[in-house]
Amino acid sequence: MKGVKSAKVSFQAKQAEVEFDESRIPVSSLTQEMTATPHMMGKDMQYGGALLLKASGMKAARDADAVREALAKVKGVSKVKPDTRAQTVAVEFAPKGEVKTTDLIKAAKEAGYTLTLDKTAASREKGRGGGDSGGAGD
Repeated sequence: MKGVKSAKVSFQAKQAEVEFDESRIPVSSLTQEMTATPHMMGKDMQYGGALLLKASGMKAARDADAVREALAKVKGVSKVKPDTRAQTVAVEFAPKGEVKTTDLIKAAKEAGYTLTLDKTAASREKGRGGGDSGGAGD
């Protein structure tokens, strides 16, 4: 895939880390490609894609709510899942969005929070009818 430099998959952790060049592929497009990839366990399972960002200073529920609200306003974001214990936030995207990481970082900064990225995207698996089975932000 254009823009992807490397991918590291942990089947045990149900997670993937993808190093990519966002000048060649927006993070929202990358996570959509991950979601569209056929699952190795068959049609009853699908991969999910989310961008995992570090959220410095997001320690309380009110902080998580503020970060969630700020990121949810970014056009193309479909779901925001903050984790105050890990101080991370997982962001999922609407189909065909063109969201860039810088859009998310800017929205959080305007709300008073600092998000950082180490150029990895996290993936998790979803079972039909079973919801999330592990991975980013869970």
